[in-house]
Amino acid sequence: MNKHNNIYENLDSDEYDDIEKTTQNEKRKASKKLREIELLEKKEHLTEAEIEKVKMKQKWNNILYPKQDIKIPDDESKMKQQARRTQKEKETQRREREAERREKERIRHEKMREANRWERMRNKSESLLEQEFIYELAKNGNNVNRAFRLLSLKYHPDRNIHKEKIEDSIETQKLLGNIRDKYLQQ
Repeated sequence: MNKHNNIYENLDSDEYDDIEKTTQNEKRKASKKLREIELLEKKEHLTEAEIEKVKMKQKWNNILYPKQDIKIPDDESKMKQQARRTQKEKETQRREREAERREKERIRHEKMREANRWERMRNKSESLLEQEFIYELAKNGNNVNRAFRLLSLKYHPDRNIHKEKIEDSIETQKLLGNIRDKYLQQ
């Protein structure tokens, strides 16, 4: 007998064994009666006793194939289930919104850090580049264009492919142009 269909699980084992034997006997008897009823249904003319036996078919079917108790949820449990489902959906949506917000915040911070890093590098490189420009300027007798050309060749993107990123070389060229303009105006 299946444990899932066991309606006698709360009884003591001795009582259960007796009931199981009785149940098996009843099932055997029901099976025999159903076979007999099938044969009677094939007959054309039935006696009163045979008609009574055929009428008992549903009873024997219920014994042999008992219906499982299916719990039909009532309106209150349906409402509770729907409320739990709705609450779970709201919680999932809240978590998704929170994750999106955190991701946007992380990206914003990352962009700010990157911008600050570039600004610091630019300031640092500008001051170092200006010092180098002043050195070249002094070395070449205050010839601004000559100092610019020498440093421009030194930091040209085609010459610095392996040393720096091309964007850094281009940025350096722009800084050199700014420094030259600053010293030409003086």
